[in-house]
Amino acid sequence: MASKARDLSRRGHRVMSSAMTEDSITKAHVGLGNVANVDLSNVTNESKATMFTSPTFTGTPVLPSGTTLDGAAMQYASCTTSAIQQSGSIDCKRWTKTFNPGASSSTMDVMKLARWWWGTGCLMIHSYEWYYGPDTNYRLDKFVGTTRPGYSPSFSNIFNSGGNGPYCANHNTSAENVDVKLDLSAYRRTFMILEVWGMSYMANSGDVGAGNEYHPYGFLQIN
Repeated sequence: MASKARDLSRRGHRVMSSAMTEDSITKAHVGLGNVANVDLSNVTNESKATMFTSPTFTGTPVLPSGTTLDGAAMQYASCTTSAIQQSGSIDCKRWTKTFNPGASSSTMDVMKLARWWWGTGCLMIHSYEWYYGPDTNYRLDKFVGTTRPGYSPSFSNIFNSGGNGPYCANHNTSAENVDVKLDLSAYRRTFMILEVWGMSYMANSGDVGAGNEYHPYGFLQIN
């Protein structure tokens, strides 16, 4: 045996004086002598499914300066955190929809709207009209007035380079709401953006009434 050990030594092999155990292995034995100790006693096993699919972060995650987010992938994402949806303490939402009347003129339903006499907030509508003609039009309208009984709610035009704008119809003095509509000529399409501050979005049009409330028909929320 001694002869064999001497032979191994001559061949450049190190002969261990005693057998190594689990507790005797150090960082140096595996080439990690310069790595600081990391306590993993409180770390639980995590699967890729929970790490990369709907992960939940704690504390305050920070993105490095210059981080690029994929805007295309986020285009139709929804935000469920009110602190991000709101600007200060005022609820702010933006909605978009393209209206296409087809081969004949048509009246389009935009939204159901209710505004108190002591109402809060503001409603702005951007309308971009094009197709079937030489003109590309844009206009900006603001809702004014109230939907309470005895008053005629309407929209006030701020800027108009052509095209049809929204108007109020079917004033319901009992429910204190109106329908907002848009008239379009045949083949003329309108891309509309609603900007609403300080008013309550209602998931159902039938719930709009006697308050600062609204429900857009078939719009996509973009924030």
